[in-house]
Amino acid sequence: MATTTTETAAAKAGSRRAQRGAATRELLLDAAERLIGERGIDGISMRQLGAAVGQGNNSVIQYHFASKEGLIREIVGRRGRELAPMRDVMLAQARAEGRTGDVATLLKILLLPIASFKDDAGRHVYAAFMLHGLRAMWGADEGIGRAFWSGEGAISEAIALLGKQRPDLGTDALARRLLRLSRFFVTSLVDWDKLNELGDPIDSEAYFLDDLFNMMTAAFLAPPPDTPATTDSH
Repeated sequence: MATTTTETAAAKAGSRRAQRGAATRELLLDAAERLIGERGIDGISMRQLGAAVGQGNNSVIQYHFASKEGLIREIVGRRGRELAPMRDVMLAQARAEGRTGDVATLLKILLLPIASFKDDAGRHVYAAFMLHGLRAMWGADEGIGRAFWSGEGAISEAIALLGKQRPDLGTDALARRLLRLSRFFVTSLVDWDKLNELGDPIDSEAYFLDDLFNMMTAAFLAPPPDTPATTDSH
């Protein structure tokens, strides 16, 4: 049966609505990432997020993401999908150069791509989001925080290779150490941005990152303390 003019018009209208919806969704993700990085998860309301992209509808966040937690999950998921191919390239290069046993190289595979996400002012926007958003959500929804380290491919392989360098730590202690290093990394990026904005004399970004990974490598290789990892509360 031939398609009618009305059906064709309806299909085109539906396609335009879908495109507008997708564009609004991306704008919301960008705005939320930036504003949460600037103000923290509790410093921005869903109404303010909608207003930031010109949406007067107070339910726009619920419509696209169901909740603020859903919005944060989607920001993490979107960046994770963008980070994956960067890590894949870095891991392939490490294999080709025989550096899969080098701790600094493996930490860079996990963390350095995060530094590539910047706003127009050169600030590390995703690092700022991670510092505020993931920290705030850790207790309320552990899955959001754990999503940072989830996924197959380069991220899981790099973590496994790091584990081989520290078999004394065990799975849980390794995860805690990597989590602390990730927090140290994003905090350092945000601090570097703030110093830069203040006009204080600072190192070049290349020097800063090299020095940062030297410190994180030393921290990763540090022996565990003699103090027990858990405290008996009884």
